[in-house]
Amino acid sequence: MSRTFRLFFSSSFSDFRLERDWIQQKVVPEIGSLCAQNGYGFLPVNLRWGVGEEPSITSTPWRSA
Repeated sequence: MSRTFRLFFSSSFSDFRLERDWIQQKVVPEIGSLCAQNGYGFLPVNLRWGVGEEPSITSTPWRSA
């Protein structure tokens, strides 16, 4: 049995920007710390990380992720 929690979250390019940033800055570190204190791993997955703000017509988030 895996001892790692994986949290997948995603949003469109324009929606939930403030919420996504808050989750990344406040929630992800807190969950990671709680997991580590209890012997678990934590792997956040956000398809927006590493994708530019204005993808070109030929570039899709799936190719960048």
